[in-house]
Amino acid sequence: MDNSTSGNNRGIYIVILAVIIVVAVAFAYVRNKGGDSQAVKPPPPAARPPAAKPPPPAAVNPNAVKVIRYTSAGFSPQRVVVKAGQAVRFVNDTSQSMQVASDDHPTHTIFPDINMPRTVGKGGSYELLVLRKGSWGYHNHIRPQHTGILVIE
Repeated sequence: MDNSTSGNNRGIYIVILAVIIVVAVAFAYVRNKGGDSQAVKPPPPAARPPAAKPPPPAAVNPNAVKVIRYTSAGFSPQRVVVKAGQAVRFVNDTSQSMQVASDDHPTHTIFPDINMPRTVGKGGSYELLVLRKGSWGYHNHIRPQHTGILVIE
């Protein structure tokens, strides 16, 4: 066999090998894109525990609103204890925007019940009725170094 025939066969083998690699890569891409491969999909978000049932009306004073002030130094008081079914009001005493959000920053998924849908400026407030018992960290989404803890008993 002469060298030109051997060189032609080698070229054909390289082309066949390249076609096989391209087909295998395309097959793997299409299979993973349309299949249920867990390696491709992001993990599902943490399951949110069911909301607690509110306590009987006699157990909570509806007029007892716990006020948490947001100052240039952060939230005051920084740790607040309330009863399930009690209202909590965040008041912005700064000239900066405030947006209360659950820890962890920036996903806000640990206690999403507390997440403010929008920011409020100076003198603005945000009030919510807390129902789910636990100890929950929160922060100002605009200034995440300003943190607080809300304990619901």
